[in-house]
Amino acid sequence: MQCMAPLRRPSAGRALRSGVAVMDALNVINIGTDGINSLFNIVLQYGTTIVLRLVIAALLWIVGRWLIGVLVRMAQRSLTRQRFDPTVLRYVGSFITVTLNIILVIAILSYCGIETTSFAALLAAVALAIGMAWSGLLANLAAGGFIIVLRPFKVGDMISAAGVTGTVVEIGLETVRNF
Repeated sequence: MQCMAPLRRPSAGRALRSGVAVMDALNVINIGTDGINSLFNIVLQYGTTIVLRLVIAALLWIVGRWLIGVLVRMAQRSLTRQRFDPTVLRYVGSFITVTLNIILVIAILSYCGIETTSFAALLAAVALAIGMAWSGLLANLAAGGFIIVLRPFKVGDMISAAGVTGTVVEIGLETVRNF
């Protein structure tokens, strides 16, 4: 026959320690729920503002891009009526698009509360660095711009340069492509 050990009654100290442990656990849970509630309140307070600003920024981007497209088409139609070269039309359209997109991004960032003065300074520094690094390329772009504006020849003209004769198919900022 097996001998069973007598059941030990918990001592008062052990019961007290268990009760304290349970109370500590309840306090941690209470602190946890208070923390979760305060976090939830912060998310409700600032999260809705942030989400609303992001939605408005997205709408500003969509409307701004649409308006940029409208302005570019209006400028190109105006230049077409004045019989500008198609190359000039593409160049002016690209210039207007890039410039207005930069302004749109800066305006949206400013609306979202991001300080844009430092962004503008950064943009100027980047432009200066690119200008110094690409000085030769920029000289070629300027020469292409002069060809477009002064029009010594235009698309469809027969030219001879460096021993190559052909018809001008396209005039870009960097190249003149002949056929």
